[in-house]
Amino acid sequence: MSIPRTLATWGESAQATIPGPHATSSSVIPAGERHATFRRDASIVSIYFDPAAFPHPLPGVRVFDAPALLREMVLHARRWTVARRPDDVTANTFFSAMADVVGPLVDRGATYRLPRGRTQPVQRAIECALRDVASADLRRAAAFAGATERTLRRRFREETGVTWRAFVTRARVLRALDLLSIPGASVTRVALDVGFHNLGAFAAAFRAVTGQTPSEFRRAALPSPGGGGPPADG
Repeated sequence: MSIPRTLATWGESAQATIPGPHATSSSVIPAGERHATFRRDASIVSIYFDPAAFPHPLPGVRVFDAPALLREMVLHARRWTVARRPDDVTANTFFSAMADVVGPLVDRGATYRLPRGRTQPVQRAIECALRDVASADLRRAAAFAGATERTLRRRFREETGVTWRAFVTRARVLRALDLLSIPGASVTRVALDVGFHNLGAFAAAFRAVTGQTPSEFRRAALPSPGGGGPPADG
């Protein structure tokens, strides 16, 4: 999943990826979470943390606004490489402080992820939906999964914790995040492309997932005119 303009990833030894000084948000992906990172007109900095740097297990993928302090800390952190000495007191102190800054932000962040099924029929239904979220359909997904619609609807909720309809709506919004980060993208066009035929419904679903309207998200995701700092090492 791509996160427009900025990504923070906590991996096996937690990884954070945050772009240049004009970025406004960051994301956190905990260890073991399968993901793919895409870059579009963004400079990326990756920072790895030991999960033990955080007092509690990370609650899942979180996206949050990056305050100026965190952005400056990320830029400062580029002086160290992943091969730095583990007994570097200065670096250890710095990254410990950085984890303290990130912790409260994670608690307030939005969750940009989709649930996964445990059994093959539900996993195949999800695969079918994600191939084309705009036309995701329970009947087609059930046929692809080799189950009846009634059985799939029941098992889907049991395994994912959400209804089929709620899953598809969320998947469409997450796809819209990608499309809205493309310069020149139209909110109306994006809504139609991801399967919404009513702008009001699109705006309501988008706000429920991101806490912003599509227009607000688009303004924050796109670089300011003349903005963009020097490329960061990724």
